[in-house]
Amino acid sequence: MPRFRIPLLLRQRLRFYQTIDVYTHRPLTWPERSIEHIIPVSFSPYHRNIQLDPLHLYLTSPSLNGFRSNFRFGGHPEETFGNHWSEREGCFRNTVRRVFLPAKGRRLVAHVLWNMMDKHPELRDRETQLIENNDVWNDWLKTPWTPMERRVLDMNTMLHPS
Repeated sequence: MPRFRIPLLLRQRLRFYQTIDVYTHRPLTWPERSIEHIIPVSFSPYHRNIQLDPLHLYLTSPSLNGFRSNFRFGGHPEETFGNHWSEREGCFRNTVRRVFLPAKGRRLVAHVLWNMMDKHPELRDRETQLIENNDVWNDWLKTPWTPMERRVLDMNTMLHPS
């Protein structure tokens, strides 16, 4: 599977401008700043323009980056106490349903998924591989923006002005 290398200038800009973990909203030190693809590379192996699109490149800790792996987004906080859920840094994943539930930033994640599918229509065929179902997506999209989510989005927008 081809993995296109993020250009050095973009990597530097991501790590400089984005100082907050997209999934926990905690500040990240320089060594903790791992670049996260909201759309996993494995879902766009031959699409350089998708893999390198700054619209979906954010920062998270290396630990959470590995923990999320290529799980789709899904779940609700009230269900994470059942079987098959594991936790890391306040985020959860369910290995049976293969879903990842961020501690924070769910509104931002839903927004990014929506914008990426709008910008890259070929992703629409993979919607159920990106988010568990329409109910989750609608719930997350209807959640009011938090000031921190807006800040993280604004910092990302600086990387790709329209």
